[in-house]
Amino acid sequence: MGFLREKRIYRIFFWLLLASQIFAIVFFFSWSRKFPANISLFHFWNIVPFVFRLSYLIYILFCIVIPIFALFSFRVSKRILPEVARNKAVPYLKAVSLLLFGVFLLVFFLFLGGGIGVIKDPVSGSDNDPGSFYLFLIGIQTFVAIAVLVLGHALISYEIFTGRILPKISLRREWRNAILGFSALTISYFILTIFGFSKIELFLTGSYVFCISRTILLKKSKDLRLVKSSVLSSIVASEETSENSLTNSNSLKEKFRKPFDILCSEILETSSALFINESRIPFIEDVVLYYPGRIETNENSDPNTFKNMNLIFEKENIAYLEDENEFALCLKVKSDHSGDGLLFLGKKVNGGLYAEEEIETARAAVSWMLSSLFTESNSLTLSSLQRRHMEEQRISDYKTRHILHDEILPEIHSSILILSQLQNETALTEQIALLTNLHKRVSSFLRELPDTSLEITRLGLIDALIRRTSSEFEASRFEWSYDPTLKERFPISKPEALEILFYACRESFRNAVKYSGEIGANKISVSFSENHETKKGILVRIKNRIETDRNPTLESAGQGLRIHSALLKIFGGYLTLEFLNTNEALVEIFLPE
Repeated sequence: MGFLREKRIYRIFFWLLLASQIFAIVFFFSWSRKFPANISLFHFWNIVPFVFRLSYLIYILFCIVIPIFALFSFRVSKRILPEVARNKAVPYLKAVSLLLFGVFLLVFFLFLGGGIGVIKDPVSGSDNDPGSFYLFLIGIQTFVAIAVLVLGHALISYEIFTGRILPKISLRREWRNAILGFSALTISYFILTIFGFSKIELFLTGSYVFCISRTILLKKSKDLRLVKSSVLSSIVASEETSENSLTNSNSLKEKFRKPFDILCSEILETSSALFINESRIPFIEDVVLYYPGRIETNENSDPNTFKNMNLIFEKENIAYLEDENEFALCLKVKSDHSGDGLLFLGKKVNGGLYAEEEIETARAAVSWMLSSLFTESNSLTLSSLQRRHMEEQRISDYKTRHILHDEILPEIHSSILILSQLQNETALTEQIALLTNLHKRVSSFLRELPDTSLEITRLGLIDALIRRTSSEFEASRFEWSYDPTLKERFPISKPEALEILFYACRESFRNAVKYSGEIGANKISVSFSENHETKKGILVRIKNRIETDRNPTLESAGQGLRIHSALLKIFGGYLTLEFLNTNEALVEIFLPE
């Protein structure tokens, strides 16, 4: 790792020690076959050669001293997040190595203390004086236990062995629970030993079963979390569209701003972050988000600088950046529809490392933003097509009216005047009558042909709706509620938006009349009000009672309203149908300014 990768001497020692271990195992099993299987441990200890004990201690000494030299000569090769994490873990590993060196010293006096005459052999004299022997064992176990705790803390806090992002938040929790669980197990065994029950095999079996079950459970939990993460990546939320791409790009930034700030401050706890979307979809400009907002004014925060960086992404699409940069790593999320998203993350506020769960959450959030961009593009495209269709339909209606009124009717009228001068012939008189009748029919058609936009402009939306409902239904069925001054300061002025709102209200009136029963039995209340809660606009509420006995196919209600709801969404509005109870329905129509 890092500086040590360039030192070939450590690899040589590694292979030499591995070969020595294999040779020792083979030699020990072949040499011990000449002894019976029921030989006691103390008798076997007395016949083990001194040279074998010495060679084993030399092997242990090399295994401990080499890591100590390696750790004290460790240098960071690159100022990137994984190497910095390893550098932070070095003090813990030094402590582990020194504790193991203490274990070596105790084992040295236990194995060779009597042979070299320094102390009395604790193993041979354990029958008469077991205190010294148990004292050595307790010392060894204490050093090993402390070393395991320190090493475990390093493993769950810093990345020291793998090339992936550690620690995992769940791993920290499991490590804490393991310490508490085995501490309770040790205390229980100690208490039971006092009462004469010393079957440690039961505790060992229980601990092995617990560890295996927890390992399987963690594997299943990780698979389930990956599935949930993929589901989270597919969640998108569609919002209203705006007039042009520039305004829409600003609204998208505002839409993503709050979730992005929450992600960076509360979940990732990062000091700085930058999101860049290399958009490949029409109508949508590149979205750039900064955290915190003040780095947006920084001269070094130009997004083009980060786009042109030569980043090398690893298998998980994570690139580690040099320490002199403002950001520590870059997360890349690919999308076939919206383009690639780059999330640059700075160092954590507390100086720690990013956990796997945090990176998965960040990746899911970036996927959500890319999917939202694609959905926004589709909404803009459909909105543009719908607006064009409405304009073409309006032009076609005006053109039909223009041709009938300005071309066909004058020609028919001129023909009638010319033919009326020839009154002597009977055939001409019949043609005049036919043309006169045709002229009357076309004129009547033009008078009856409604021009909704002109009618709304002339009367206003509220009066136009009252007039239309009075012509189609009994006027007494409707109760109108609105502020009289609302007619003068109606919040919506665009003709196409007023026309969409007019037809949506008319369709709602027809549904209310259809399902409210006989005339005069149930009133239909209609209210108009200005909405000031979230955004300014007009809110229309239509409330009516439902005669379910007379309408067995009530579930078909609202099918036509879905079309008008889709049209209202183009202008940022909505239409909702809510059943307050089994006999009452409420339709809400909202359209912003």
